[in-house]
Amino acid sequence: MELDKRSKEVLKKMVQNPAISSKDLSLEFELSRGQLNYTIDKINDYLESKGLSIISRTRQGKFLIKEEVIFEYSQVFNVSEFAIEEYVLSMEERIYVTLLIILSREEYLSLDHLVEELDVSRNTILRDVKELNYFLKEYDLKLHYDRSNGYLIQGDEWNKRLVLKSIIEKLYSKSIGESLILKASKIEEEELKDFKDKIYRIEKELSVEYTDDRILALPLLMIIIIRRIERGRLINYSFKINARELSDTKEYLVTDKLFWEIDDINENERLYLTLQLLTTNVSRKNILSVNQLTKMKHAIEESINKFEKIAFITIQDRQLLIEKLMNHMSPAYYRIKYELNLNSNYLSLNDNSELSSIYFLVSQSIFPLELFFDKALPKIEIFFITLIISGHLMNNDHLVKINQHKKAIIVCPNGISISSLLEKTLETLLPEIEFINTMSTRNFYKSDIDEVDYVFSVVPLETEKKVFLVESLLSDKEKIQLRDEVLTYDEENLLEKISVDEIINIVKKHASIENEVLLRKSLQNSKKVNELIVSKPQYGVGLKDLLTEESIVYYPGKVSWRKVITDLGERLYKNEIITNEYIETILEQMPTIPSYILLGNKIALPHASPEFGAKKLGISIAVLDHGIATDVGEIKTIVLLSSIDKEEHINVLYELLNLSMSPRLNEIEKSRTESEILKKLNKFSIEEESK
Repeated sequence: MELDKRSKEVLKKMVQNPAISSKDLSLEFELSRGQLNYTIDKINDYLESKGLSIISRTRQGKFLIKEEVIFEYSQVFNVSEFAIEEYVLSMEERIYVTLLIILSREEYLSLDHLVEELDVSRNTILRDVKELNYFLKEYDLKLHYDRSNGYLIQGDEWNKRLVLKSIIEKLYSKSIGESLILKASKIEEEELKDFKDKIYRIEKELSVEYTDDRILALPLLMIIIIRRIERGRLINYSFKINARELSDTKEYLVTDKLFWEIDDINENERLYLTLQLLTTNVSRKNILSVNQLTKMKHAIEESINKFEKIAFITIQDRQLLIEKLMNHMSPAYYRIKYELNLNSNYLSLNDNSELSSIYFLVSQSIFPLELFFDKALPKIEIFFITLIISGHLMNNDHLVKINQHKKAIIVCPNGISISSLLEKTLETLLPEIEFINTMSTRNFYKSDIDEVDYVFSVVPLETEKKVFLVESLLSDKEKIQLRDEVLTYDEENLLEKISVDEIINIVKKHASIENEVLLRKSLQNSKKVNELIVSKPQYGVGLKDLLTEESIVYYPGKVSWRKVITDLGERLYKNEIITNEYIETILEQMPTIPSYILLGNKIALPHASPEFGAKKLGISIAVLDHGIATDVGEIKTIVLLSSIDKEEHINVLYELLNLSMSPRLNEIEKSRTESEILKKLNKFSIEEESK
C-alpha cells in the first residue's frame, strides 16, 4: 500500500510538528473536517500495513504520535522519496513562493508564468493574489500588474526587504523549505554553499554559533538582497553614519570581509547588510532618524546637567561639548542598540589614570542616556564619553601654550573611537606638535602631505616623511618611550623655551609664593628652564592632602545650618582659601540644605562659583552628632568646598562620593573628636588612592 501526495504531505507535517492541531492542519492543506478525517484514516491504514502504531487524537484535537512513527518517518522525509516536484503547496506557501519569485527575479512575470511556476490553475493564482494583497497591506505594499512590466510590488524598498525576511524565515522552517527557496529565487547550490562558508568563517572569528532558523536562513536572504542592490533596488533610509564609524567593532571588521569582493555596493547598503548579519532585529525604529537624533540630543543635554550638579562645575562652551558628544554618539547608537563589541583593552590601560575620577562622575550622570537606549551603557561606551568630557574640560587650560611650528598627521586604520583616543593621547603627550588630521591608511596615500613634518602611524608606511610607529592603545611606559623618541629625534626644533613669567603665573594659579623675587632669581639661574615642558598635571589631590585637624569641626549638640557654614567658612578664610564674599554667597544661595548638593543622600557639599571668592582648592568638614533634617533624612556630614579650577577638585569629589556610599561614613560619624575624624578620613583617602 502507498500513500497519495496529499496524505504524504499531511503525515510529513505531523512528523515535523507532532503538536500541530486538527484546526491548523485543516487550514494548512485547505481540508474540511471530513476530508481531514478521511486523510488520517488513510495514513493509519498505511502505518498499520507497515507494522507501526496508528495516530490517535485527543478531545482537544491534538494528535498522539508514537516515537517509533516519528523516528521512522523523520528518516524517510530526509531522503528523495518526497521530491520537490511532488510537494503540494498550501495556499499560504503559494503566497510566499509567489512573493519570492517576484522579489528575487528581474525577468517579466505574467499570470501565465506564475501558473507554470506553481503548477496550479489561473483561478487559483487569481484567488491567491487577493490573499497576497492582504498580506502585503501590513507592510504598506501592493501587488501591481501592467502589460509592460508584468507583476511588480509597489512600495518602499525597506518594507520589501522586511517581506523577504519574513517569508524566507517561514519557508525555511519547513522540511523542504530551502529547496523551495532555491527553486523560486533561482539560486544555485554552489552560490549558497559559498555564502554559508563565509558565514561559518564569521562564526569562528566571532566565537558565536548561529543556530536559530532565522540565522540559518540568512544566507538565502543576503544573496537575494545583494541581487536587488546590484539591480539598483536601494533603501532610501540613511543610517546617518559612515562605515568607518562602526569599524571599531570586531563584528564589523569580520563581517565586512563578506562584501569586499562585491562591487557597486554603497556605504549605506554595506551598513544595512552588516547589521543584518549581526542582529535579527534591524528595524526602522532602531535606525538613527531625525526624531531619534533629537531625542538623543535631549538625553545628552540632561546627562550634562546631571554631570554639572554631581561634579559641582559649570561647563564652558556647553554647546560645543554637546556637538562633540552628538558626533561620537551616532556610531555609538548602533553599537549600543545592537550590542556590538568594542575592543576593551584601553579600559585596563587607563585603569589608574586621572580619567578614573571623571569616569566615576560620568557613570553617575548618564541615566538620561540609558533611559533613551532603554538599557545600561557598557563600560567601554562610558569610557569614551568620559574621554570627550575630560578633553573638553581640559581644553588646553593646563598646557603651556607652545609655539607649534611642527605639524603631524595620525594614520590609524581602526575606527573613529580608537582613532580619537590615539589623537587625544598624542595631543596631550606632545603639545609641541600640531596634529592636523587623523586618517585611514588608504586616505593617507591619496592625501597631499607636503606641509606635514611627521607621521604617527599604527601601521608601517611607504613615505619619505619621518614616521613614528605607535600602538593604537599606548601604555604609560610606551607613552614615555614615544615622547623621548620624538624629542630626541628633533630636540632643537621641538624643545621650546618657556619664560620665567609663564612659570610663575602657573605656580600662582595653584599655590602661594612666599618669596617671588627669590623664586624668579632661581629660575633665571637654572639651565633647565629652557628645557622645561609643562604638561597636564595629574589630578592626584585627595582628602588626605587637604585636611588638617584645624579644618575639621565636631558638633556634639544641636546646631543650625547657618552656624555650620559660618564656622567652616571661617576656617577656610583664615587660611586664605576663600574670601568673606564666598561664605555670604553660599548663605544667600542656600538658606537651607538643597537636594542637589547632597552626595548619596548622606553628605552635604555646599559650594559657590569661583568668581564669588574662591582663591584656591580647599575644604573644611563638619561632623554633627545631631543631624540637620532634610527631605531625604538627617545629614550629619557637611563639607565646604572651594575650587578655582574646573578639574582640580575632581579627585576629592570622587573620594567624597565613594565615602557617601560606604559604611565607613557611619564609622566616621560616630567619632567624638576632630583628631579621631581626621584619622579615619585619612585612612579612607589612602585606601581610595591605592585602589
